[in-house]
Amino acid sequence: MKIPAMAIVAGLLVGIGGRASGGPLSGPAVYGLVDCAGHDYGDGMPQGAEAFLVGDINGDGHVNAFDLLMLAQTFTRNFGEPGFNPEADFNCDQTINAIDLLMLASNWGI
Repeated sequence: MKIPAMAIVAGLLVGIGGRASGGPLSGPAVYGLVDCAGHDYGDGMPQGAEAFLVGDINGDGHVNAFDLLMLAQTFTRNFGEPGFNPEADFNCDQTINAIDLLMLASNWGI
């Protein structure tokens, strides 16, 4: 995954432009820097680690209707409940809610 110039903002890696897929520059994108397993990468990524595009639940490098559908299927679910999808829990609070929806929306179309 090719990551553009970046800055760290509130625990997330913010791309200054571009797509996670290395496609054409299309404006800022937010990439995950702290994963839900509790690994805080601080000011840099460990060697060999890859950032993830916040909102890209299915991992295709884009945030689109497929990801929104996946989020809708797990919306309001909490960790441990049937149907909870940890890939949609972007802020790692163990619940899928409006915060996760807003985070997905922040990268919509990337």
